[in-house]
Amino acid sequence: MIISFLNSLKIKFLKQKPPKSTGRELFGESFLKIFREKIASNLLSANDAIATATEFTAQTISDAVQFLPAEKLKSHPTEIIASGGGVKNRFLCERIQSLLPRISFMISDEIGIPSQAKEALAFAWFAKAFLDDEYIHLPKTTGAKRRIILGSLSKGK
Repeated sequence: MIISFLNSLKIKFLKQKPPKSTGRELFGESFLKIFREKIASNLLSANDAIATATEFTAQTISDAVQFLPAEKLKSHPTEIIASGGGVKNRFLCERIQSLLPRISFMISDEIGIPSQAKEALAFAWFAKAFLDDEYIHLPKTTGAKRRIILGSLSKGK
C-alpha cells in the first residue's frame, strides 16, 4: 500500500540524478494536500499517511546514497550524521538504518553538535566563510557552473 501510493505520485525529481536539491517548493503544501485528500476520501488513514511520508523520506535518503559510485562505497568509510527535527522521529532513523545497513548512522548530538542547532551553526559558518573570502560550495555537489564566494553583506542605515 505505502510503496504503491508513493509510486503513484510519479514525482520526476526522484528519478533525477544528482546533483539536485529541493525543499518546500516541491514537498510542501501541495505535496501534503495529496495526503489530506486521500485521508478525507478514506483512501488512507492518518496513521498510514504519516507512515507513508516517513517511509518516503527514508527511501529518498537511501536512494540518494545509491547514486554514490559503488567503488567509493567499498573503499571509503561511509556514515550518515543526522540532525534537525527528523532525528526526533525514531521510526525514521530506524528505517534509514534498515535501508542502509552497511552505513554507520548517528545523530549529530553524539559528536557534540546539537541537532536542533544545525541551521544556526551552518549560517554562522557561511557568514565566516564570506568574511574570509572562502569558497565553501562544491559545484559537483550543488550543480553550480563555477565556484563563487557565497553571500553578500548588507549594511543598515
